[in-house]
Amino acid sequence: MDVVSKWVPPPVHAKLNADAEMAMKESGSFLGASSLTIASSYYPVMPEEMACRAIAAVCRAVNGDFLGALALVIHGISNLAILEAMDCREVLALAVDLNISRARIASDCMEVVNSVKGTYLGKFTSVMNDIYTRSRELDEVDLFTSEDIRTRKRMASRGP
Repeated sequence: MDVVSKWVPPPVHAKLNADAEMAMKESGSFLGASSLTIASSYYPVMPEEMACRAIAAVCRAVNGDFLGALALVIHGISNLAILEAMDCREVLALAVDLNISRARIASDCMEVVNSVKGTYLGKFTSVMNDIYTRSRELDEVDLFTSEDIRTRKRMASRGP
C-alpha cells in the first residue's frame, strides 16, 4: 500500500474527499472498526437501534486551500453503500454551493463509483438519479477511488 505523506493537488479546480461511516452501538458505547467488521458479519444490515451513521466531505482547491466541508448524521439508513451514495450526492451539492465548476471526487466505495460511471443504478436508484442531476450542474466531474489511482499509476509506469 502506498502512503502519501503530503497533499497532492488535483489537476482540476477542486478535489473533494467523501466518506460515509457506520458504527455499532453496544451497551451505550460505539465499537471500533475491527469490532464493527465482526459485528457486520452477524448484521449485514444493522438494526436501527444499533447503528450510528454519518457522512462527511472536505473540499480543497488546487493550491491546497481549504474551501469547505460537510458532515451529516443520518438516521434511518443502515446500508453502508446507500450511505456512500448519499455522501456523493451531498458532495456534489457542496461543490455547487462553493461555486466549483470542475471537481474530482474521491470515494472509497467502488460500488457507487461503478454505478455513477455505468448504467447500473444499484440498490440506490433514487440517490443515483439525484447524483446524475446534480453532476450536470458542474462543467466537469471525475469520481474515482484509490483503486482507480493505483490502476492509473500502473498504466503510466508501463509507458506507451
